[in-house]
Amino acid sequence: MSGAGLMSGPQEFRKYAAECTQMAEDAPGAEHRSRLMDMAEAWRRLAEEAERFEQLIREMDQAFDPPSPQDLQFRPHRRSH
Repeated sequence: MSGAGLMSGPQEFRKYAAECTQMAEDAPGAEHRSRLMDMAEAWRRLAEEAERFEQLIREMDQAFDPPSPQDLQFRPHRRSH
């Protein structure tokens, strides 16, 4: 598999799955092929989980209504006598 570093999400996970599948096709033995196909499946599942997580974050962002600048201004408390 190529390069180390921080992963960027579902697209990169799917790329790793494809690389594992390609390596499995070229693997010299059944055991290696099987392990590589298992790894490919794990990368695909991780991509699906990451997509669900990203969707949840988008939904939470849409549901959150940040306060307006006026709401953040200091308002002294008035006491009634």
